[in-house]
Amino acid sequence: MAIYRTQITIDDPNRVVLSDLPFQPGDRVEIVIEKEVSPRTALGRQWAELLGRIDGIPRPRPISDDEIAAEIAAYRAGR
Repeated sequence: MAIYRTQITIDDPNRVVLSDLPFQPGDRVEIVIEKEVSPRTALGRQWAELLGRIDGIPRPRPISDDEIAAEIAAYRAGR
């Protein structure tokens, strides 16, 4: 199947007019309409997806100063 791409700006969401197409009367074509997404919007979606995945990662419990001191003392004592 030959692919022909063109871009238009929607003036009326109830009607889309395509003109000067490189097809002949009687040719069967498939029409796919895809909204163009700006790079900034795509980046925003990727960022939101990443934050959602990060939010699901379990967080470690906080370590107290006393626990840190005990760990250092144990290391220095060779335990």
